[in-house]
Amino acid sequence: MTTTVQPDIDLEELFVPNGQAMKTVRHHARRLVKLKVYPESELDDVEQELTLRLLRRIRRFQAERSCIATFVDRAVRFEALEIFRTRCQPKQVRERKTRSLDAITIRKAGHSQPLSEAITREAQVRGHGRSVQDGIDQLDLRQDMAQAIESLPADLRETCRHLLSQRNPTLAVKRLPAETRERLRAHFEAIGLQDYL
Repeated sequence: MTTTVQPDIDLEELFVPNGQAMKTVRHHARRLVKLKVYPESELDDVEQELTLRLLRRIRRFQAERSCIATFVDRAVRFEALEIFRTRCQPKQVRERKTRSLDAITIRKAGHSQPLSEAITREAQVRGHGRSVQDGIDQLDLRQDMAQAIESLPADLRETCRHLLSQRNPTLAVKRLPAETRERLRAHFEAIGLQDYL
């Protein structure tokens, strides 16, 4: 792949040792070292990596959209952020400790019980955004709804499938003819799913 650079960019002038691009590269390299993403002994390597990444991005520069100094600043900042993310992400993953909810936990009183029973509902919701029981209830509801839809007459079955494919099914139900809504309501009430209409 060949790199095409805008004709008005002078790479030699742009990358002179004390030029604006190299000052920006040096600044972001020092920030990465300061944040302990790299050891201080690798400062030159970080500068070189950021310079190479900037050279790869320079072909995207469009003079009509911004000046070269702005482009260089944003490109180097973005690449430094990418380096930070990729270098720091594995550390975050390693720090997370997961345990099975079936694991046995011993409480202070000496009683043992599964972790799923030891964790309060509030802690489950805080940790997962929902409790395990909510997930089970939701799965049961999905199965009940699928069975209810399959037991509908063909015309109502197609109507339900169409409603479920809509972005806002509640609004779509309100647009149905009253007779169709009543037929659906009667069918779901007969099955015991009237709360989910």
